[in-house]
Amino acid sequence: MDQVLKAKSVILVSIPKLKLAIARVIVKAVTPVPGKTIAVELPEPISHHNCDGFCADRRGWWVTPENIIPAKDEAEARRMLAEAQQLAEAQKPRQMQMVIKDGTYKLAELAKD
Repeated sequence: MDQVLKAKSVILVSIPKLKLAIARVIVKAVTPVPGKTIAVELPEPISHHNCDGFCADRRGWWVTPENIIPAKDEAEARRMLAEAQQLAEAQKPRQMQMVIKDGTYKLAELAKD
């Protein structure tokens, strides 16, 4: 899904540092500066800065394109995050251990507690 970001656009983002899995935010500025790509205004004052004056005090946060959730609404975003979490769990590497069986070492899956 290609999306053109402009000031005053409303988007869904994920901000792990603020413990926000899904947040509906307003784009205030898009800059070419690495690390300060998109200035967004949060719905409530939970951050510590204002994105170099682009946002209201304590409501600003810099996000990158990787933080944008390409969903139409919050229900779809929750579904997408749940699917991603299930996929990550399925692809999680197995814990293995070496065991001696019949005088030779063999690789076996680690027993769960």
